[in-house]
Amino acid sequence: MRYEEFIDTHEGRWNQLHHLSQRIKTQGYSSLTSEELDSFLLLYRQACADLAYVRTNFPHSRGEEYLNSLVATAHGQLSRVRPTSLKRVVDFYVRVFPRLFAKNAKFVGLAFLIFMGTAAISGVGMGYNREFFMNISPIPEYVLEERADRGSVGPNMDEFIAPITSSFVLVNNIQVSIMTYGTGIALGLGTVFYLFINGVMLGVVTGFFVERGMGIALMANILPHGILELTAIFICGGAGLMLGEAVINPGEVPRSQAVQERGKEATQLVAGSFLLLLIAGVIEGYFSFVETISNEVKLSFCVLPAVFLYVYLLRHLWKK
Repeated sequence: MRYEEFIDTHEGRWNQLHHLSQRIKTQGYSSLTSEELDSFLLLYRQACADLAYVRTNFPHSRGEEYLNSLVATAHGQLSRVRPTSLKRVVDFYVRVFPRLFAKNAKFVGLAFLIFMGTAAISGVGMGYNREFFMNISPIPEYVLEERADRGSVGPNMDEFIAPITSSFVLVNNIQVSIMTYGTGIALGLGTVFYLFINGVMLGVVTGFFVERGMGIALMANILPHGILELTAIFICGGAGLMLGEAVINPGEVPRSQAVQERGKEATQLVAGSFLLLLIAGVIEGYFSFVETISNEVKLSFCVLPAVFLYVYLLRHLWKK
């Protein structure tokens, strides 16, 4: 599809999303009917998918710039909770999200297998064909070499830059999660790609530092936040695979209806994962890479996010 055709085809729903965002900004969520709120969530999801498509096919275009702004604004509206909506939000995170996770666990599990399978192959493969796996990894080898030379597995954090780091990490993780989810509309292939490339990165980093005899230090610096962060990525990956499955196998309903219906649950899963990313971002920025904290303390700390994850999500798998 040509750029002009893409704009003409999708501009109408972008304008609808912009209009609803402005109403929320000026009048609050209470100004929307339940149908309009559902429409806002659907339009936001579609805009995320459109942004992923534009970034791939029409990079650095005015369309990409506009969609970046539109998605950021809509995301801000989703994130801004008015006092009258607090009970509804608490109910979503306490009751709705865990049940959605259990209901769609097969998609999350498939995302887990794709990611961790790729990571395992890449990690082991570093011992056999280091050059190949370093070449396909998103993280440059010189960055890993610099860290290893100073005896560290990550960037050096201190109390002065922790707030900035935490904010940056959170924003970056949300962007990765949205891209992992939104690109699922392309038959699920975009989601598989993002799971693959991030799995490669984890495997390469692990293989690199294990080879240097720094495997324990790596685990101590990754696991405190990674338990929650990776779970959120798996959830968003599962949501993207749900979209892909709706496109490939819509069942007895029209494909557009299948995407809309399953997309609603998928969007809720992504929204729920933001809580995990928020907690993970705080842990990563203030704790994981702080070199004054010993590896023993960091590894002991891992019990907390693991228990939280079980109590919050995993135990619901046995209650289905």
